[in-house]
Order: sequence, then C-alpha cells, then structure tokens
Amino acid sequence: MNDKLVHSSADASIRDVVKRRVAPITTVFTALTSFMAQIVGITKFIGAEYNLLKVRDTLNSESIFRRVADKYQEQLWNRNWKFVGRAPNNVEYIRKRFREIAEVSQIPTQELFERISKQLIVYSNVLLVKVRSENSSSGRERRDLNGKKLQPVAAYFPQPVEYMEIERDVKGKIKSYRLRTNPKVTWRPEDVIHVAIHHQEGYSFGTPMVIPVLADIAALRQVEHSLNILVFQHAIPLLHFAIGSDENEGEADELTDLNTKIQEMPTYGHLVTTNRVKIEVIEAKGQMMDMTPILEYWKTRVLSGLGVSAVGLGEADTSNRGTATTVVSEFQNTATSFQRAVAAVINEHMIKELLAERGLSALRADDRRLVTIHLPEIDLMTLIKRETHQTYLWEHDTITAEELRVELGREPLSDDERKDTYLYRVAIPKILAKAGLRATADTDNRNQPENQHGKKQSPDLPKND
Repeated sequence: MNDKLVHSSADASIRDVVKRRVAPITTVFTALTSFMAQIVGITKFIGAEYNLLKVRDTLNSESIFRRVADKYQEQLWNRNWKFVGRAPNNVEYIRKRFREIAEVSQIPTQELFERISKQLIVYSNVLLVKVRSENSSSGRERRDLNGKKLQPVAAYFPQPVEYMEIERDVKGKIKSYRLRTNPKVTWRPEDVIHVAIHHQEGYSFGTPMVIPVLADIAALRQVEHSLNILVFQHAIPLLHFAIGSDENEGEADELTDLNTKIQEMPTYGHLVTTNRVKIEVIEAKGQMMDMTPILEYWKTRVLSGLGVSAVGLGEADTSNRGTATTVVSEFQNTATSFQRAVAAVINEHMIKELLAERGLSALRADDRRLVTIHLPEIDLMTLIKRETHQTYLWEHDTITAEELRVELGREPLSDDERKDTYLYRVAIPKILAKAGLRATADTDNRNQPENQHGKKQSPDLPKND
C-alpha cells in the first residue's frame, strides 16, 4: 500500500466533513484524532509494499534463487574482514564492544554480519533490534540529537523482515516498529536499525531482486511440468494388438479374451498368440517436440533477472574464456554493490553509535578518529591492481603512509612495528653493508696496491727525487 497514513473508515468519514470547515478546525481535528487513536489503541501499522512472505517461500522452494543468494553471500565473505582506522584506541574499542555484544547476544560477530548480508541479498531490507543496558556494556549513556537519554547498546538481534510493520504519525514520521506475529511488542525507532536498498521513492521497503523474476520462475516451472508430462507420455511405448485381417476380422470374444490376458499379464510377461494376433509398437518417431530451447530461454531470463549467468553458477558453457571472464565480472560487480550496502549498515548504523557512546559525536568526528569495517575486494585481480595503485600513489607523494595503510585495510604502523619492515630489516642493512665493503676495499687498496700485474705485499714507498 503506497499511502503511509492508514486511517479507519470512521475517521475518514468524519474527516471528510471537517474538511469542509475552516482550515484551523481541520488542524485541531487531526491532532485530536491522532491523540484519541493513541488513547483507545487504534494503530496505523503497515507492512511492506511487496509480498516478502512469497519471497521467503521462493527462497525455500526454488533452487536457482537459493543458489544465487548463496553465491552472493559466498562472494561477500570469501576473505577476512577487519575493523580499521587511524586511531588505534578507537579501533580497539570497537573490537571490544563487538566482543561484548557477541557475548551478550550469543551471536558471534561473523554470524551477525552474515545474517545482515543475507537479509539484504534476499529481501533488500535488514531489520535489527537493539537491546540497551548499561550493566551489560562498557559503553556510556549518551544523548541523541534531540537531547533524549539513551543507554548503551548491549546486543543486536536480527528480526524476520517479512513480518515487520511500521507505524507513522500524521506527518509520516516513524513512531514505532513491530512484528505482525507478535503485535503486542513494539520498538521505538531509536532501538531499531531498518535499512532498505533498491527502494523506490515514497516506499518504506526496498524492492527484492527476485520480485521482477517471480513470473519468469513460474513460467519456467510450468514448462518443466509440461516437459515431464511429455516425457512420461513417450517414455512408455503404446502397444497395438490387432486380431484378424481385412478378410477375416476378429471376433468380439477374441478381443475380450486378449484384453483380459493383457491386463492380467505380469510387468515383464509375454504373450503367445496365433498368427491372427499382430503386435505393433507405436513410437513418437521424431514427432516429439524439442523443449530444450524453451527451457533455456526461461532459465536465461531467470538468471539474468537475478544478475548471474550459468557460468557464474559453475555450469559448463560454450562461451570462450574472454566472454566467461566478462560474465563473471558482471556477477562480481553486483556482489560488490551488496558488499557496499553491508558496509554502510555496519559503519553508519552500528559503529558510529558505538563510538558516540565513547564520547565521539558523529557531528564532531573526522576521518582520523572514525573506525570502519574493511571488506576486501571480491575479485582477486581487481584487489591486486587496487593495492598496486595505492602503493604507487604513496611512492609519488600523493597520499600519506597512514592513508595507504587504511586503504589497504591495515592499521597504521607503530614505531616498533615499522622497525620490523623490509626497509629496516633488509634494505638499510644492505646499504650499510655495501658502504662497509667499499670502505674496507679503499683501505686495502692503500695498504696493498693492486693493478693488472698483481697485488703488492706493502704500500709503495716514496721515491727519491
């Protein structure tokens, strides 16, 4: 439903009468009905604009959609992630807070992040409920931008987004969240993380990637069902028994007797007849319709709608190496967009609030104090090129060493760690060693001069003039 403000029919009829009055009276009535709705418990909760339950059922019943979602999930987490930032104290604080959150919620951090990404991939929405407790967290109580006191976050709990409903006031501002399966429990907006991607303007929920493909999946399954019927019809040959000939037709008793014998015959039995009975096997003889092009067409439509190809799913294909590389690259680009969405949820809606509980306000934070999650590049070749380019920028004095480390997903080096790098462990000792050898050679040459005729055992003595 596009209209975010759902009212009862009684309210609507009364409001139509009031609209004919003066404008100030309309304003007063709107405020009064809103207040009365809160008193008597009239709710205005609305769910998703799309049938997310159907999306869930499709995930559980359609192997192609399930495999594509799993492939995107694998691409997102195929390499180790880490928290990075230029302030080591803040980075360690975030690590500590997520360890606490994992302990309180009994959901490991890796599992929490994977569940976030799975909701974004499947539903294009993610729903997390925060549990706040000062006793179960090392964070401090803080005030939000409106001056409201908030206890620190102690745990995050993912919720089934397909059951989520939102309540808004008359101005469209979110008042609370709830699950349709448990309508008595509601959450305040500050205690909920709801992020939608691929959403249209004016919609509260994002558009799942499978929504445009549902009709294509249904058509593919219908074609497969028709093919099963066709195979069944032609897999069992049709036997035609003819009794007699044109000159001497078979009698009714003969037909009845033969039919009874055929029905009572075992599966692998046989018949012994006279020459009056002829048996003919009727086959399709090339008349069976070739369903392969139709199946391939609908399958391609489904895979294209999900942003993947048969090559991306690991199936053999007739395309050459260049084409296969391009197709896989397109699949990885889509996975990268999901990766950016996951990073945005963690950075903007989780880490920033945790830093605020340490006293680092989002309004006063700068890049030197912020902490982010680093998710490595999905494509290995792109990762190598990116790291090489960042190193090139550092070598040409375009970025600082700290910026280089952060771009590579690593923390800035301490003084002790810097002394353990290749420069101090290998390069500088080589330079010093070469300088020492050169100095030793100069001294040896002065004490024992050497030329093409050999080396003298002592330096040359001055000659008399």
